[in-house]
Amino acid sequence: MSGWTIEKLIKPGCFMKPLSQNNKKNQIITSLERAIICDVFNRKYAAFLRDRCFDMTYDYDESREQLLVTLILSNDDDSFHYPLETMAFLNDNSSHTVKDTANLLLNYLDEYLECYFDEGEDLYLTIDWQEITWHDLTFYVRAQVRNMMLEKSSEKLLEQHSSQLRFS
Repeated sequence: MSGWTIEKLIKPGCFMKPLSQNNKKNQIITSLERAIICDVFNRKYAAFLRDRCFDMTYDYDESREQLLVTLILSNDDDSFHYPLETMAFLNDNSSHTVKDTANLLLNYLDEYLECYFDEGEDLYLTIDWQEITWHDLTFYVRAQVRNMMLEKSSEKLLEQHSSQLRFS
């Protein structure tokens, strides 16, 4: 899948299930493109996914020229939630358009995922933002596996018993 672009993935008459879409003023990836990208990642890594699947979010802040693309691997109950976050500043990468930058960020995540699954899911990105230069693009990446189901249960438990907690 290396070297793919969003435009190459779109095929006429292709039907994908609708995914929730970011309602952003600066839409750089359409709902159809987003659905296709998720479908491509889900098909490519199907042998490794078990009960998990990929979703994707993005945000482009035009005033800061900042693009954030996040690929999320999670299961239905969110006991496994692995957001792979990438962030690029286009003013630092003036030779790339917003769409080109999104393509490169997704290609980087694809290469990381190949290694991640090849290593038996025992290869992780850093929790804090790490600067990377890859294919003439400078960007930042971070990720952390989380158990959102457990975190929500903990928050609920703390809310229910917060009046009984004492901190000294």
